[in-house]
Amino acid sequence: MKKWLGIELTAIVFLMLLLTIPCVALCDTDSLENLLQKKLGPRQRLDILINIAKAKHHEGDRHCLIYAEDALMLADSIKDVERIAEANHISGLSWKLCGDNSTAILKLYHAAENYKVQNMQQKYSIVLADIGETYRANGNHSISIEYLRSALTIQKELADSQNIAITYNRLAASSYEVLISQPSYQKFIKGSNQSYNEIKRILETDINLKQHLDSTLNFLYNSERIARKLILNETIISNNTILGATYAAIYEFNKADSILNFALEMILGNKVEKEIPLIYYNFARLRMYEKRYEEAINFSLQAFDLAQKNETKIYRLLSSYLLGELYQKVENYPEAIKYMNTAHEEISYYYKNDLGLRINALQYQNELDKKESNLVLQRTKTKYLIHFVMYISIIFILFFASILLKNKKLKKLNLQLERKSHTIALQNEELKILNAEKDKFFSIIAHDLKGPLGTFVSINDLILEEIEKKRIEKVKLLSGNLQIVSYHIYGLLENLLDWSRIQRNSIQYNPKPVRLNRLIEESVQLVSDGAKRKGINLTINTIENLEIVTDPNMVQTILRNLASNAIKYTSEGGTVTVSAKLKDDKALICVEDTGIGMSPEIIDGLFKLNGSSNRLGTDQEPSTGLGLILCKEFVEKMGGEINIESEVGKGSKFAVSLPL
Repeated sequence: MKKWLGIELTAIVFLMLLLTIPCVALCDTDSLENLLQKKLGPRQRLDILINIAKAKHHEGDRHCLIYAEDALMLADSIKDVERIAEANHISGLSWKLCGDNSTAILKLYHAAENYKVQNMQQKYSIVLADIGETYRANGNHSISIEYLRSALTIQKELADSQNIAITYNRLAASSYEVLISQPSYQKFIKGSNQSYNEIKRILETDINLKQHLDSTLNFLYNSERIARKLILNETIISNNTILGATYAAIYEFNKADSILNFALEMILGNKVEKEIPLIYYNFARLRMYEKRYEEAINFSLQAFDLAQKNETKIYRLLSSYLLGELYQKVENYPEAIKYMNTAHEEISYYYKNDLGLRINALQYQNELDKKESNLVLQRTKTKYLIHFVMYISIIFILFFASILLKNKKLKKLNLQLERKSHTIALQNEELKILNAEKDKFFSIIAHDLKGPLGTFVSINDLILEEIEKKRIEKVKLLSGNLQIVSYHIYGLLENLLDWSRIQRNSIQYNPKPVRLNRLIEESVQLVSDGAKRKGINLTINTIENLEIVTDPNMVQTILRNLASNAIKYTSEGGTVTVSAKLKDDKALICVEDTGIGMSPEIIDGLFKLNGSSNRLGTDQEPSTGLGLILCKEFVEKMGGEINIESEVGKGSKFAVSLPL
């Protein structure tokens, strides 16, 4: 039940986010896709790809990811800095729509850096707000609010009223989520005395809870004041949705009911009927708090029917789960099981759809890489052919110009031709080695991806069988295993995308001053769920305010992979420590674990692309070894070193030294 509750809250946050994102001008995507079939210049094609990605993202169509990644590849190839930033921006939003917040944050960071370098302050502030929203979706509210406040500061300097209203709205959503997650509020919700007088008493005694409530209401007031002046109807609707939920949370039911009715009138008046299921869903939750279960069921059924009609899967998931919960309260267990099964089906859809899209994007990018390699090879051959013809012409000119210097000139030209031929032979051999290495790599990936995918399908089939047998505990256990397999597949695809970009030399080293301890905290946050799942103590030990000049994205990738690797090979109850300090005018970052350790033979094969050093983790987690190869590539690109100390049964220590 706790896992279901987490899914429900995440979905509610996601819906609030949709209401706060500014509208993108709707495009006729069919017409734009037809234009792609015509012969176009690269910049025209890039503009069309970006517009299609934006339109599909606005419609909630997850295929926007394919167009966004294609646009990013094309923008990189023509070195259009502004469009690279724009493509990274829509790519980050697309990855977020597909549920991959880690990749989304990395893409959005790239967009923010590019906009900042170009001094495009308005777009820079919008991306900062989107980064804040992505951290909010990940449950990291402190970092979320920090980025949203940074965006708000810039927008106030620019007097950008529209985005100020939207950012205040997002701050309100984050503050509301912090409010309902406070221990004192959770204790109230789970207690027996749930009443307005009781929550009022708690607010009077808990200063922290009262501050979060006041912040939420203050953010909403500021957003609403500007939104009404500019007639930003979607922001007004979102403000009232959050305000209604806030009053429902503190048991002021009459206010909540009135505000949600106003939001419903706004939706009907502005002809955005697709959001009616969300309002009905909030009415249903309000009636559930009031213990008016029959009315709550009626609202939930209306939300479910409209979601079915509009094919809005996220609303169908929310309403079906709520119906399952409500029917349990009125002891109608057949209906409760029916709607719980429907909710399970919707969750399975999201897992399968996200995975399919990511595999399609990866295959598509691989095809683009092959085409680009063939083009480079063809250009190289043409270049050497031109050189060859040129040198032959010189030979004939010299021959007829001077008989006396004939032998001397011929020897010199022959020597030059031999050197060029030798160079060509070496380059051809290098290309053969690189292609063989890439084929070997994809063979390893195909093998390691096939296993988890097969496990994914098998576990899913078992879940369906256990649901039919009504063995809920078995379903919960299998669902946890399914989640672990899914995380592994996502991690494998993320590393594969980074490796592909390294092979194309499209990842540039962009050093800048960063606070290392802050960077470590953000990176470790991304893998903390894996440590909690295995009962591993994950600690950080860094020097306060340690600042170095380096590439933050590369460092984050290194830390994420090393920490994930340490967790993978550490048993339950073990310890993983991430530390940073100064040593010999360098920053020394260490990731140390109390895991199973490694033999010298395994250490020798860690950074080789041969698959021989791959081992299962302590919970049978699979591994390709690609993450450590990426770490070594990035460390060397930054001018650093990576060293390993390990002994079988006594853990491992990975030490990365970076220039200051």
